[in-house]
Amino acid sequence: MVGRVLLKIACMLTCRIRGLVVLMCRGDQAKDAELLVLRHEDAVLLHRRSGQVRYEPAARPATVTDLDTGRIRRRLVLNGLINEYAPAA
Repeated sequence: MVGRVLLKIACMLTCRIRGLVVLMCRGDQAKDAELLVLRHEDAVLLHRRSGQVRYEPAARPATVTDLDTGRIRRRLVLNGLINEYAPAA
């Protein structure tokens, strides 16, 4: 049992050291790309947390101009894989 624990610790340390080496050797473009991905992920999580989204008339495409500018309710389907939108009552 002690051998398994030591093996697990060695594997974890190896993974952390590899990650640190990769982090130190990355270029600026890779770091910028990671920042963009993290900002997008943050925006998505903020959007999911708020539940309701308010759309401004200027931000909507021309094909949906007949919709009113009221609030839109979003319902998550399949654990957030699909979103269904409906006018809020």
